[in-house]
Amino acid sequence: MFWEAFSAIVNSILAAVTVGVLLVNRQQVKASKQQAEASEAQARIMQKQVDAGLEQVRIGREQLKQNREQVEGTLAAAQRPFLFPTTPLALQSGSDGDYFDFEQRDPNQDEALKDEYRLKLKNVGAGLALNIRAIIAEPREKTPQMLGLHPGDTMAPGVSTRRVPFLRSVILDTALPPGEDVQESHRGGPFVIGWDTLLNDDPHNTLTAPPSPTPEHPYRIVARLTIFQDDIFGHTYANQFDFNDRGRWMFHWAGKVSPGSEALKRLKLKP
Repeated sequence: MFWEAFSAIVNSILAAVTVGVLLVNRQQVKASKQQAEASEAQARIMQKQVDAGLEQVRIGREQLKQNREQVEGTLAAAQRPFLFPTTPLALQSGSDGDYFDFEQRDPNQDEALKDEYRLKLKNVGAGLALNIRAIIAEPREKTPQMLGLHPGDTMAPGVSTRRVPFLRSVILDTALPPGEDVQESHRGGPFVIGWDTLLNDDPHNTLTAPPSPTPEHPYRIVARLTIFQDDIFGHTYANQFDFNDRGRWMFHWAGKVSPGSEALKRLKLKP
């Protein structure tokens, strides 16, 4: 009886100890789980803080970029050149009216033409004009057949339309300060452009003028002048003017030209 009672007591003690150990282990597991959850929560908080810090850095960089662009834009606007023509083109009389002779002899071929075919440009902008290139391009005709004719000829069906536009150019290697003007004879070539060569993404801003006259423009355009100029920051601008058969220049467009412009590549003004 004694040993049975003693054995029962021992078993009870062992059971109690086992239950205690299990309870302790369960509490330790629970505590470890709570600690892990707390660590995960702390990690999430730290990650949010890191993300918030990175976002602040991004916002700061964006603000710096915007401020820099604003400052550069302000400086560029204060130093932007603007060239426009102050002399008319010499027109010839034809059966369809006055026209500009794109195939005229160059001044080095005929000294008498030196003064007659000078183009005078004036810088009315606020900045120095550099790398000046002026292109006088033949306008597009109303019908494709007319593209194969010489300027001023009457229409004859069946003529090839595969030729490129006639053009003449002025190339200045000197800078033009604000308020100053310069005269230079225009010459044939040396550039090659297409009928639809664009200045930018706007299909209206081509190096060649559209067919005319139109209800909006009752006079016939005989040539389009595009003047390229760089400012002191290396930005390229273009100003466009159309010359009509009444002997007057008409403003068409002016603005900044991106380095990837098709026109700049055609004129080899940008790589």
